[in-house]
Amino acid sequence: MAFVKFTREEFEDRFGIDLESVIHDDNEANKVERAIDDVTEQIQEYIIGEMGYYDFDNISINQQTYINRACMEQLKYRLTNGDLSRESGIDAFNQTMVDYSQLRTRVIAPRAKSILNNHIITKGY
Repeated sequence: MAFVKFTREEFEDRFGIDLESVIHDDNEANKVERAIDDVTEQIQEYIIGEMGYYDFDNISINQQTYINRACMEQLKYRLTNGDLSRESGIDAFNQTMVDYSQLRTRVIAPRAKSILNNHIITKGY
C-alpha cells in the first residue's frame, strides 16, 4: 500500500491536542495540513538519510503505523521546542554559537528516532 499521512483527528486522539488551536501561522489557510506535510517530509528524509532508500509507495500497515507515530511525535516535539531545522545555531542573547552537529542531532524528536530506529530502520524495510 502507498503511504498515507496521519490526520489531525489521529493526533488529537493520541495526544489530546487540537492542532487547529495550537499551530500559529501568518497564513491560516490549511495551516494544520501544511504542518503535517512538513513533519512527514522531515521524517521521510530522516528515514532515507539513514537507509539510503525507502519505498514509501509499497509499505505494510505496521510500517505505516510506526512512521505515522514518529511523525506525530515529531509534530508534538516541534510544538514544544520549535522547529529546530530552521535554526541557525546563533544565540544572540548569549553571543554564542551552537555547534551545527549538535543542532542537527536535535532536529528529529528523540521519541521519533527511537520509534524509527527500533521498527523501521533496523528492520531494513
